[in-house]
Amino acid sequence: MRRPAVLLLLAVACSEGTDPGTQYYSLSQTQAEAATEVLVAGVAGPLLALVPRTVTSGLIQLPVTSSTDCPESGVMTLSGIIQGTVSGGAASLLINVGESVSRCVVPLEGKTYEMNGVPVISVGGFVNYLGGLLLATQSLFLTGTVQVIGDQNAQAICPVDLTVTITGWSSPVRVQGSLCGRGIDQTVVA
Repeated sequence: MRRPAVLLLLAVACSEGTDPGTQYYSLSQTQAEAATEVLVAGVAGPLLALVPRTVTSGLIQLPVTSSTDCPESGVMTLSGIIQGTVSGGAASLLINVGESVSRCVVPLEGKTYEMNGVPVISVGGFVNYLGGLLLATQSLFLTGTVQVIGDQNAQAICPVDLTVTITGWSSPVRVQGSLCGRGIDQTVVA
């Protein structure tokens, strides 16, 4: 007879942990999509502007240093390198970049949420060329952890596992994967 009492206690503890007014909670689908939009725009926008559409033979090393303001306050900073060798017009340039998210405040449904990287989001992938021209479809991968702080300093610690598909090396981009355990499949303007 003690079993139902234990299950009831666990159910109450879990339900309290998902409420935004408590110390720890999980993000709603809408919150996860808003966080995804901000994280991806902070990566894709700067990379779309930085990566050349054509390349010639030789070693390419593109340092990445960029800052993007968050919607309300705070900043997202990219740092790292894109590098590789072009031979005969073909190349797969390695993207090795980190996105640092610091006190990035996002408005949603009349409230604000603060995001912070724990410590940084890794951005990886390859930029592929054939005949010296950028291929039509490219992918980036965002992995790591982000902290989201909501009402009354409640926080969610969220795993980030996103694939960004870029067509024509332009915005908008398609994002699929998961953030904070929520399935993501959305378009983001970068």
